[in-house]
Amino acid sequence: MPYANPEDRRANTRKYRASKQGKEKRKIEHQKRYANPEKRDMDRIRYLEWSLTPKGKKSNQIARWKQLGIIERYDGEYSDMYIIKLHTKRCLDCKEEFTDTFNKCLDHDHDTGFWRAILCRACNRHRN
Repeated sequence: MPYANPEDRRANTRKYRASKQGKEKRKIEHQKRYANPEKRDMDRIRYLEWSLTPKGKKSNQIARWKQLGIIERYDGEYSDMYIIKLHTKRCLDCKEEFTDTFNKCLDHDHDTGFWRAILCRACNRHRN
């Protein structure tokens, strides 16, 4: 393995991607990939099918939490949060049973970014 330290590998990869050679290579790869509209449509269909699988749902949910600024306190906490969200049956505040996944919300502190509980939408709106 050329890099024993993963941080060195990441730093070198970032450096290469920022270089002119790296940018040109990515531009060519992008043009090849999307030059054919049928291939582009097939990629889109494959992604949509994947996003309906359990692995795709988990990945999309975790990506959404990261976009919202929800921070994990330790490595692997996003996976734990997802499992907790899947298995939570009642709102922590009002004890109302969840009828669908749309009603479940991950409540988090907007100042620190740390998550607090799984709540229904109504309780999540009213909680400070």
